Amino acid sequence: MAAKPSIAVCALTGFGNAVLRALAKAGHTPRFVVTRPEGGFYPYYDETDLTADANKLGIDCHFDRDGEARIVADKPDLVLVATYHRILGPRIRQAPRRIVNLHPSLLPRDRGPNPFFWVLRNGEKRTGLTAHQLTGDVDAGEIYWQRAFDIAPGETQGSLRRRLAALAGKAAVDVVKRFATGKLAGKAQDESKATAKGRPTDLDRTISADQTVEEALRIARATAPYPGALIGGRSVRDVERTTRGASDNVLRLRDGAIRFAAAKEAP
Repeated sequence: MAAKPSIAVCALTGFGNAVLRALAKAGHTPRFVVTRPEGGFYPYYDETDLTADANKLGIDCHFDRDGEARIVADKPDLVLVATYHRILGPRIRQAPRRIVNLHPSLLPRDRGPNPFFWVLRNGEKRTGLTAHQLTGDVDAGEIYWQRAFDIAPGETQGSLRRRLAALAGKAAVDVVKRFATGKLAGKAQDESKATAKGRPTDLDRTISADQTVEEALRIARATAPYPGALIGGRSVRDVERTTRGASDNVLRLRDGAIRFAAAKEAP
């Protein structure tokens, strides 16, 4: 491809910021971004609202269906999807020459929503980011780019999201460069190694007396800083190991105890 490709990005605050900044720095500023208005505590770490970053970079910003309709009308060469909140149907997927999803796990492992939670909840040692073709099957398209890293001791969902967002920026630049030169080739996923989980439920984030300390701490890290773990139906934060005696904020577990503090009211 001789000319620079026209690019659109479907993303939320967090991954979207990292992708826009990285592409703009590399000389591949997207034509427009599709996102949603953010009214809550997202992306679980300090970040500028994506619309503000887009405006600063001179990138048009559209919301939800209006932005998706523009993809169908404009037919950009490449659409990058980075933690977008809506399922993109066939009309949108077929409008660009290529549509690539930046998924925050090492596909084919951990398909589905919120792999940030599941890798921490399950005590996995490594995770990473995968750029793959977006298809009608969730997170199952051929892989174009993948990088892994070790999950840090004490990693929380917030810190993991930040690290993976930075990796998404690098993936976006590499994908665009290879697409622009006609060298973006993919490899089919090994379905025999695929795993998937749905959205975490209240039960998935509940700490109870039949668990071990390590299990409880994994849940606490997987839900920090939002929405918090649940103990006795209460949302909690600042969960840590303790050797203190019984009190209102110490929970006895199978192999020890944890101390916790009640979370602030959810935003």
